[in-house]
Amino acid sequence: MKTAILVPSHIYYSDQLTRLDTCLESLCSQTVVPDIFISISFANDTYKREFSTLLRKYPTVKFKLSAQQKFQMEHLSILTPLVSDYDMVMFCDDDDTYLPMRVEKFIEAFENTKEHCDKTGLQFGGVKEVQDANKVDAPPEYWAYGIPPSLLIEFFHRVKGYEDLMCHKFADMYLRNYLRLIGIGSIIFGTFVPDIAGVTMYQYTLDNPNSICTRQKINGKNTSNANTIIRDTITLGLVCDRDDIVKKQMMLASVPLSRLNEVVPDADRIKHLINILYK
Repeated sequence: MKTAILVPSHIYYSDQLTRLDTCLESLCSQTVVPDIFISISFANDTYKREFSTLLRKYPTVKFKLSAQQKFQMEHLSILTPLVSDYDMVMFCDDDDTYLPMRVEKFIEAFENTKEHCDKTGLQFGGVKEVQDANKVDAPPEYWAYGIPPSLLIEFFHRVKGYEDLMCHKFADMYLRNYLRLIGIGSIIFGTFVPDIAGVTMYQYTLDNPNSICTRQKINGKNTSNANTIIRDTITLGLVCDRDDIVKKQMMLASVPLSRLNEVVPDADRIKHLINILYK
């Protein structure tokens, strides 16, 4: 089965290339080695020069270099046309890793679920990794999925005309919610559960001070950034189609809901986009 892993990467802090090296090492060491595609951009020429070491170290990895900064979803948009003829597409952040059998286990779960859908006439969506099949977990991040490329192609088709909204630190949430909500009740995703409860085969990095989640927590403790935090939370609520979050944050900001576009200038366009993506 033809399997590809897509890795979006913008190099902008000192040990990021080391983390990317560790990421690639884990992907290239899989018991079933997939094709690996990386779209990468650099904050400065120094990082670009240092990157040449990785370019030589991983000759089988397919790199797409961008001269200007790209956001996560922009990188995935660049890579999507390259994997249209693959059976399954997986994902990895550039500072995360896979346990050695993750690709093999995903292929097994993917094929079993597709076979079941073919026999029963159900629409097949792919497979997703969860921590515990008996618990209602938070919606998986997009990197928890293995999907047919057609779903990713459809995502970017629906985004046409709103590409600028993908240039945001929270834009990955569009893809996360798209995979969670598209065809809900009609598209079937197989569930892959690790052997040890609570331990996923996707190793999410928790010690990176430069990650978006970590920076948000640090900034959240700084009252001078209160307005930025409220605006970011409202934006997140809009992207996730959570009116309750939007209303609560607007109350905290002491701003009437009628002035939402003054707080988040793209609010109306975000609403239009999620109606296209999630419905």
